[in-house]
Amino acid sequence: MRNHRTLLYGLARNPALTATTLDRLVAVGDDSVDHELAERDDLAPRHVDLLVGRGEAGTLATLVRRGHAPLAAAADQPWAIIALLDDHDVPAEWLRRVAADPDSDLRAELALSVRCPADLLRSLALDADVAPSAAASDALTPELATELARHPDSAVRRALAGNERTPPGLLAKLAVEPVDEVQLAAAGNPATPAAVLLPLVGHPYPLVRMALAQRPDLTPEVYAAFAVDAAAAVRASVAGNPALGEPLMRALAADPAPGPRRALAHNPAVPVEVMAGLAVHTRIGDTLPPRLGAATEDEVRRLAAGPLRPLVALRSDLPPDLVSALAEDADAGVARAIAANPLVTPDQLRDMAARHRGGRVAARIAGNPGCPSDLLGALAARHGSARVNREIARHPRTPPDTLAALIDHEDHLVAEAAAANAALPASAVERIAAS
Repeated sequence: MRNHRTLLYGLARNPALTATTLDRLVAVGDDSVDHELAERDDLAPRHVDLLVGRGEAGTLATLVRRGHAPLAAAADQPWAIIALLDDHDVPAEWLRRVAADPDSDLRAELALSVRCPADLLRSLALDADVAPSAAASDALTPELATELARHPDSAVRRALAGNERTPPGLLAKLAVEPVDEVQLAAAGNPATPAAVLLPLVGHPYPLVRMALAQRPDLTPEVYAAFAVDAAAAVRASVAGNPALGEPLMRALAADPAPGPRRALAHNPAVPVEVMAGLAVHTRIGDTLPPRLGAATEDEVRRLAAGPLRPLVALRSDLPPDLVSALAEDADAGVARAIAANPLVTPDQLRDMAARHRGGRVAARIAGNPGCPSDLLGALAARHGSARVNREIARHPRTPPDTLAALIDHEDHLVAEAAAANAALPASAVERIAAS
């Protein structure tokens, strides 16, 4: 076995463990394994006692959150307290101890929390190491924001400019401060009044223009300026903005750089015929664009006959007849997209695997919930790639002997997934647990 720790980590997630194997895993005492064990529903009180006794903060927080241990178990573990703060009623005295802890990272996490009491947040804001986190806090008050706006450290003012809880009047002042990073934070903050940002449209720092180009509250003239910006990254930012308007979208569809065209294809408001044109000369990617996700059935049927069909095939709600037709498509891109659809039949999956020998199609076939066990075994024998075998190792229909072989795979994610699979044979479980 190449990585025993990885296998233990996967085995700790396996839902089919016997009580004896679970005892062995709890006795290992590895933090990563403990954290996975804490997520289980079959822990006995003796297991919980051992896990709590080891005191690892993440494990403690999980045990408390899952109802295995009381909140009091975390009383002396400051990182566990921080982890539980947003969803538990943590006593105020615990938070005061955290605020006085010598670990500045811990104090910063407390400052960021919306549950940080106002008096503690004010005191933390006086701490040079923690002041930027206090300025970015979800618990920021207008009074504290006013004080922090005068802070000499630009990192504090930058955090304040990016915080949506900062009052608009302060954001307006920060937006015109002659510090690029502060202006960038204000430009990307949706709470900053749009009117005060107009002087930044010609900012020499491209990241500022990119942040502005993504806003939905600017004027058509501003969007038009960004659509012809010298920087392709700025044009890509505005191309993905639903507020852009159809004429500018059509213009950007002919942009010489691929980035703006690709961003336009993922714009939820792009006209579907513009998308169809983009598909001819732009690599749109393997993610379903929002506009195609919202297409009507009539649009889907029309587009499934053209260059957009590899993207249409990514939809999970396609009509059965369309799924069947796409499953028989000779294009590997279409096969890769449709292969994971649960409506594809086992025979269609077998035919697809015979037509398309590449690993990307095979991985999608192996990820189909209806992929039959014999095909999973055949794919494992044919493909050595980690991408394919990760899907096979996760699949509940994978033959036990195939899983037993995969725990020795050189890719640790494959081995881990195989160890976590409930179909892993008892002999392989024993082999991992006894090592």
